[in-house]
Amino acid sequence: MKDKPAAFRVAVIAHAVGMNRRAVLRALRAVPPAGIVEARGNEAAVYTVDSLPAGILRKLDERAGPLGLDREGVLKNAEARKPWQPSVRWSQANPTAQAKARKMREAFRAVFERHNARNPLPYGELRARGLEDYERAFGTRITARHWDRLYGRFIARAGALEDFDRLELYLDERIAANTPPPPRQFDTAPIDMAADLIDDPARPAPREKGHLWATLFDTFQVLCKSGEKPSRAKRLILAHALHRVPGLSKNQVAAAEAFRAKIKAFEEGKDPFKDRRAGRSGAKPRIEVDEDLLLARMLRNRGRALSSWQELWDEGKLPGAAYEFGSRENVPNRIEASVRAEYNRLSPHAIGPKYAKLHGAKTVRTWEGIPAGAESQSDDMTGNHYFWFPTPAGRYEYDDMRFDVLRGQFLPWIDTRTGYIRSFILLARESYNQLDIARSWRNDHDKNGGLPPRMCLEGGTWEKSLLIAGRNDELGMKERIYGLRDLGIEVVHVRDPSAKIVERVFGDLQNYMDKVRGYAGRDERRDCPESTKKHLATVKARKCHPAELLLSFEEMVAAYEDACNRYNDTPSNGKRLKGLSPREAFARWQDPESPPIYLEGSFRWPLATHWRVVKIGPQGLSINIGKQTYVYRSPATGARRGERVMARFEIDNPSFITFSDLDCNNHQFALQATEVPAIGAGRETLAQAYREIAAHEAPSRTRFGNLKKVYPEEFAQTRRRIVSDRKSYENAVAIETCRREAKEAGKKEKRKADRANRLRRELHAPANLDPRRIDSQTEGLADVAAFFKQTDTEPEPRK
Repeated sequence: MKDKPAAFRVAVIAHAVGMNRRAVLRALRAVPPAGIVEARGNEAAVYTVDSLPAGILRKLDERAGPLGLDREGVLKNAEARKPWQPSVRWSQANPTAQAKARKMREAFRAVFERHNARNPLPYGELRARGLEDYERAFGTRITARHWDRLYGRFIARAGALEDFDRLELYLDERIAANTPPPPRQFDTAPIDMAADLIDDPARPAPREKGHLWATLFDTFQVLCKSGEKPSRAKRLILAHALHRVPGLSKNQVAAAEAFRAKIKAFEEGKDPFKDRRAGRSGAKPRIEVDEDLLLARMLRNRGRALSSWQELWDEGKLPGAAYEFGSRENVPNRIEASVRAEYNRLSPHAIGPKYAKLHGAKTVRTWEGIPAGAESQSDDMTGNHYFWFPTPAGRYEYDDMRFDVLRGQFLPWIDTRTGYIRSFILLARESYNQLDIARSWRNDHDKNGGLPPRMCLEGGTWEKSLLIAGRNDELGMKERIYGLRDLGIEVVHVRDPSAKIVERVFGDLQNYMDKVRGYAGRDERRDCPESTKKHLATVKARKCHPAELLLSFEEMVAAYEDACNRYNDTPSNGKRLKGLSPREAFARWQDPESPPIYLEGSFRWPLATHWRVVKIGPQGLSINIGKQTYVYRSPATGARRGERVMARFEIDNPSFITFSDLDCNNHQFALQATEVPAIGAGRETLAQAYREIAAHEAPSRTRFGNLKKVYPEEFAQTRRRIVSDRKSYENAVAIETCRREAKEAGKKEKRKADRANRLRRELHAPANLDPRRIDSQTEGLADVAAFFKQTDTEPEPRK
């Protein structure tokens, strides 16, 4: 009778070929099972080797070759493989690990019951139910990723047997063995008496340890005399001692090594219980260093302890013990730790007094009783976003359109009390100047109905600007040169960033705009997104229109406007706003008795004009605003060249300027000079520039000509008398006479030719006049012209 072919469960096949059980089930979905068997209380399908798919058979062949088995032998070998065992037996595992393993089995019991089913649940649903069972068993949640790790660990441990009821499967990877049980019975009374004298067995005192070691040594000697082997006696004694006093040593191995050293010392005739570590030949003395010297050198070297130590080492300023027992490459830990703490306290002062002040104690400020609108602040911020704008002088080009790409300058005005953003301007430039500052606070004046009585600004351009602070010169003209102070506004400048509320507002605005297109990061050199770099490179390479990847200037202004509105409408629970938004606080806390300063009508000129005392030079009237120079020319500038005048610069329209005497009389104006390209200037541009120069020079040139005509003797050239012989003089007179006669003859012939050509054009005669017969031809043309005049007729044009 032919034997029935062997059949194997899905778990055995998966274990043999190294595949996932679910993958094997998917491969066997179309294969009918050879039968049903019972495995661990569940029904499981079995399959013969011949019925397996080609992919599984190929993997069996790969495993069978190195083992020297056939396909069936590989499956039988996997089925007979020993089950997995933990590093610590279940009986030796500590109670905590055993309790956790029992909970883990309950948490995965239902999962593995579904795992053995013929038609298992989808993995996502199985994991979701497993997470719920785990939370029910342990009372805490875990991530799906951690659950996957646990599930895979238990499947791998179960192997082909799939005995998921074994508690050993659910132990942790690293578990501590239980406290070793007490050894077999021997006379332990001396050890127990010494252990009872220890207050804390987990942390015995040195004196208590010494007494216990002495007891153990005496017991060891007794056991050895009674016939016990020394190795066994030592093992029995240490096992019992560690059971009673776990703190005697780190572990049994360390205790055995210490006991061995004590036995060796006793055999050599030494005291086995004396601590000889301090007297060893390798012990190094304590190195004493002048810590103040090292601290001073570290302060000079910006905290680099090793380099400071090496410098002092090379200079020979360390004590001799350091050279004998220390190392140039290492600073003693004790010394570095001691000096480092002192360095951290003194390092701000090593950088400088300003830095120490900024990072030192600050005044405690209160906002109670301060009204809104009493003070405003402003500062500049380079934007964090790139935008584009068309400009004739742009650095980039696309489809005959020149444009530029930059981050711009953001200048807001905020209320100091509430942080409310009153207004802002965005500049499509990489820097700003005094005119931009003036435009910003004029915009703030118009938008909010006036300016606050006090402004808090930073230093630099804001402090030096004549548009803000006015100007003191040798003429005492400050009262005639406007500034914010001249308008009755108190201006203060701060140096401490903690006093500038506007800096905190910048941080909030940057948070609101992090997702706006063109974001370049807070520090572009370090955190600029790669997508922004690619967009900039694409735009600059003229591969697409800039509007496809970047915001335009108008769109960026709208983005800033949206961010400012979000900031103004967001409540804050700090001590300044107390739960209100900046907009609500600004409207609610204003002082009606201190309204803003508003300029209108004829008093509005300070908002649009900048006064300055200048001297008109050879080039005309020049005004320097930042790095930009404006030149103005007219006949009036030429007439007042060299004079000091009061110039009034128009902030929004620099194409002209008005100026007057220093006492504000005799007002005149001049137009801005035409700028001529250095290379390739057009004829019309040059002509316009020369006309402006001529107009500027005309008053001086006319005045000089008039004086020369009135007083010719004052301008007569005084020539040195030439001494020569009479013959040379007569030759010179003859040559001059001939030159004069030739010049007069040439003029006479030219007049005849001009008259003949004029008559020829009037009579429409051909251009064939003979210069040798010019006289007769001219007379003939004159007679013909007289005839037409007498007959009152017109000659017919030539066809």
